[in-house]
Amino acid sequence: YTGAITYTNCKEGSETWNGTVQMTYEGPSSAPAKITTTVNSSYTNTSSNTSLTVSGATIVYSDFVYANNVITSGAVTLTGNISGTVNNKAINAGYDGFRMSYSYSGNTTSIQIAGRINPSCINSWVTVSTPAALTLPTATSCYTGGEARITDSSNTVSVIFTYTNVSVSFNNTSVASYNNCSEIQGLCI
Repeated sequence: YTGAITYTNCKEGSETWNGTVQMTYEGPSSAPAKITTTVNSSYTNTSSNTSLTVSGATIVYSDFVYANNVITSGAVTLTGNISGTVNNKAINAGYDGFRMSYSYSGNTTSIQIAGRINPSCINSWVTVSTPAALTLPTATSCYTGGEARITDSSNTVSVIFTYTNVSVSFNNTSVASYNNCSEIQGLCI
């Protein structure tokens, strides 16, 4: 199945949308094997001074595993660019095969990340990976296990999550420790 929606000067209050979204479903609509969404769109909100442009973004939902008509695992892969301002703060982020795989078992979701991103605050491509899957129990808002790494051409930042601690290291040297992930500040997009 393939379909597209084009919207021109679509307004609600102070918000305006323009662009095209195309979706392709592979497999039965009740249990698709893969969904590909391609977006070229702009959004403005004059009351919050927000504008976003999504150019050539492709989002692929794939690798679904179903149990009793419920998706228990799958993956989302993002490629493309997002630029604009949010709350008067400029953003310009790029994604190159940025993939998040997830699986749910019992009361825990495991997440694997791999791919390249170019966040505004770094203005350079970095590779994001999870050498050990991030684990997120259902009743919590912070990871309780796993490791996330961000690497550029010469440096590596590693964040290791446990039930009682979040440790941050730069090039294998410990630089910070937190009681949980809600204490970490300074994230950027």
